[in-house]
Amino acid sequence: MLGKRIVVIAFQGDSVLDNEPLEGTIIGESKSKTWPGSIALSVQLELESQDKLRPHTADPTAILVDLDGTPPERLPGMRGYEGGAFVRLYGRASVGDSEFGRYLGRGEAVEDRAQPPISFPPSAFHNDALRVVELAKKDFGADLAFDLRGLLEGAKVVARVGWGGASDPTQKGRLIFMWGAFFGECLIAQYGGKWSRNPAGRNVVLLSRGDLAPLTVVPFSLFEKLAMKGDFRLARDWVIRLGSAIQSPEHSPQPIE
Repeated sequence: MLGKRIVVIAFQGDSVLDNEPLEGTIIGESKSKTWPGSIALSVQLELESQDKLRPHTADPTAILVDLDGTPPERLPGMRGYEGGAFVRLYGRASVGDSEFGRYLGRGEAVEDRAQPPISFPPSAFHNDALRVVELAKKDFGADLAFDLRGLLEGAKVVARVGWGGASDPTQKGRLIFMWGAFFGECLIAQYGGKWSRNPAGRNVVLLSRGDLAPLTVVPFSLFEKLAMKGDFRLARDWVIRLGSAIQSPEHSPQPIE
């Protein structure tokens, strides 16, 4: 892949940029910061892209494009490309920073700069939710399913193990996304709904309420509360509040966070 051009659209609300394309040439390959077995690509940016990043990184000449579990063959120009090549972006925290210690956000690798990005990545949520099911079985012997019972069983695991020893902000962010994706997929399977973004740009789940406006839920908040407090009752109370909001005759109930 060395020498290949790559274009990445930085997601609005989920990066330091606003659906801006970053273009450059792949000059190196290393291990992913977030996903064991995955890779990250060092990209030498073109001058226009450097100008876009100049306010956000100490040295805008290059970025690290972490595939975050996306197989390389699913990148644009490769045999398995079908869209939805979601990545994480890192910049240099200081001049000469070879570790790319500044997190810049998430984005999508696309075929050309005119291609509109997917506004939110439902496949990424489902893939991460499957990963949680796999790891919960492997590491904790928990059999998790995509329903309300599975959500509560997963909450018990989180309340017991918390952050699992993760202290780095990048690792914590990865856990928040993975477990939030699992909780969200459980709710969608149980009640019907879809992933979306709220006006602030946050990933949320919209749960169906028949003829009434859907209920907005931020499943990532549940994981953070459980990881910090270690109290399973938080999840039980959260599910009760959620159920009441779904049954409420109120046209637009308050979001569940």
